[in-house]
Amino acid sequence: MGFFSKATFHEDVFLQNSTFNGAIDFIEATFKKMAYFNRAIFDGDATFIKTTFCQNADYSGTQCNTKLLFGLIKIDENTILKFANCRISSEAITFQNCDPTCLDLTQQRDLTNIHFIDSPWEKNDRIKACTEDDRLQLTRDFYQRMKAKYKAENNEYEASRWHVAEKEAQLKLLGQSENVKFNWFMLWLYKQSSFFGEWPRRAFKVFLLLLFLPLLILTGIEVYQHFAWMQFDPAKVDHVIGEWLRYIPLTKAASDEPSSALRAFMFFWQLLITVQAALFAFALRNNFRR
Repeated sequence: MGFFSKATFHEDVFLQNSTFNGAIDFIEATFKKMAYFNRAIFDGDATFIKTTFCQNADYSGTQCNTKLLFGLIKIDENTILKFANCRISSEAITFQNCDPTCLDLTQQRDLTNIHFIDSPWEKNDRIKACTEDDRLQLTRDFYQRMKAKYKAENNEYEASRWHVAEKEAQLKLLGQSENVKFNWFMLWLYKQSSFFGEWPRRAFKVFLLLLFLPLLILTGIEVYQHFAWMQFDPAKVDHVIGEWLRYIPLTKAASDEPSSALRAFMFFWQLLITVQAALFAFALRNNFRR
């Protein structure tokens, strides 16, 4: 058993390839410089509570046979704790009351036994890992693995949040490429129309917009062409509504429209409404599943 409570390490700490046979305690310890735990073997519980990391710490390749607990750790700005290719038992690595956005988990393939308790990833209302700006592809893949982790745990709420993070990163990734602008545009539309299938309220608003926009335009054209003060003509109202129904699926066919271009546009608009209705239903289902 090793106790390093309130210890201060003024120089780099090299503990790589070490084996800790018993419990080890770093409560309120301070690492002033780099800490290397890579390829260490933890056969006893390791506790990092109120531990301060002033510079980066590397836990790559560690073998965790028992519990590792990080609680209320204090991390200086731009400091990163790296976990990559760790072998983690069912006892798990737990981060409690921490800021996990300082963690580099992009190369940690197995996230099954890594848990976050009262450790929100959001900053400015969105998840953004510390590696997103310089390793976007790896970070996107990490978001995808986190989504799969929570899906496997049947935690739909967390899976939804990581799904959004994954799509946001994908959108940014596609925006950096010159050859996939169409894919970027379609994903951008997916975001604007339903926030990646997660916001039914937005999807419903866009659905209503698509539904009633032709009516507003047709009414405006009719008023502009045949405006008469203090007169109400039911025939003209019927005409406007009849024309509007041509833009709505399953109401009135557009096939008898004399202009082929306008007829094609009507079919296209019906398709938009149908797709948006499906997105609304999809987002509503996702909301109820959470």
